[in-house]
Amino acid sequence: ERLRELHSEARPTDIESLLDSSIIQNPNARPSMNHIYGACALLGQIMSLHNNIHRASDHEFFQTQFSRLETVTALFEFNLSRVGRGTDKDQENVEESRLEFWLHALVQICTILLHHPPKPLGNHDIGQLDRNPPENSNEANYQHCLAAARQFLTVAKRMVGKSDVVLANPFLITAFFLCGRFISIAWHEGQNQADREDIDFLLMLTDRVGEKWEPLAKKFRKGILRDLNMGLDEARQSKFGTGCYLSDDCA
Repeated sequence: ERLRELHSEARPTDIESLLDSSIIQNPNARPSMNHIYGACALLGQIMSLHNNIHRASDHEFFQTQFSRLETVTALFEFNLSRVGRGTDKDQENVEESRLEFWLHALVQICTILLHHPPKPLGNHDIGQLDRNPPENSNEANYQHCLAAARQFLTVAKRMVGKSDVVLANPFLITAFFLCGRFISIAWHEGQNQADREDIDFLLMLTDRVGEKWEPLAKKFRKGILRDLNMGLDEARQSKFGTGCYLSDDCA
């Protein structure tokens, strides 16, 4: 039965097939690995665009593809609230809850990396911030990332409060770290105690996942703490620069 599910839908490989994928065309479906495949394909398309060596010379193409991916990401986000909406009432279906939480994490990662990408491939100085942000980096893009981080935290608090079984997934740690980056920037700029408490919550989640995947959790925990302890100037540089995200001292 599980094998039939995994192969029941062609896996999306481009923007067109993403628009035809089940999370957009059938948002009332129960969470499945096909949804995960779709979100991973979307993430792959986002990173492919940002790593395109011709992006600087073909601005029109980049902006067109960026806008299309922004639309697909928004559709994923819009329909995600309906995917698995019966899961909360089904306490026995742990696997669906796990998949739903993973899907939320992936979609928010897509939003963050679309609007605040890491450095393009080929730049080996990953330990330093990019002082020359890309043309699409601005306050609006930062706000997209911050909103995605806050949305993920809302979902995490709801779902982990019901069962921490949803944390049995090492791939979630990336979402904890990326969300921590933007919550930390907000904390440095506004000194809002709620942001500081959210960072502590993300650290707690990281530690919980780290009970089974300790080396991975330890690395990203250092990254969250590094962002928490950076100065205000560095936080503002991180806000608009492309994200190297993990520095060498997190290894």
